[in-house]
Amino acid sequence: MNTINPTIQQTLAERGARYGKFSDQATKAQNIKACLRKEAGEGWNDLAPDQREALENIAHKIARIFNGDANYADSWHDIAGYAQLVADRLARAEAKVEVTYRPEKNLNPQHDCAKSRAPLAEAKADEPLSEADLDHILAILMIDSLFKN
Repeated sequence: MNTINPTIQQTLAERGARYGKFSDQATKAQNIKACLRKEAGEGWNDLAPDQREALENIAHKIARIFNGDANYADSWHDIAGYAQLVADRLARAEAKVEVTYRPEKNLNPQHDCAKSRAPLAEAKADEPLSEADLDHILAILMIDSLFKN
């Protein structure tokens, strides 16, 4: 007697047709993941959580490709996506620049947005600013650029 919800049954049938028998795909995925961890050795623990997760999700997608429809573009797209998430995070980390607040270089305080600078008045000169402060400064710069002639 089948007690599975008909909607779930339909989804399982569709996925089975696309990716093959789940237990076979699961075995392939677990074998690939075990290989990744074995080959990485102690280096596996040196990876950031998003790097490990991306590699495991990529292994899952590779197993689906091996077990089912290798010509299903979405599987390949997903692999690229997981790698891109890590690459983007690493690029942001490399591009992070330390910005300091220097009151003598403050923007023109004569227009209405000067009031929005009040939180920056409390910042200590030559000390690194928080990300929220940097967002605030960018907003001020954008507003200031509207007032330049």
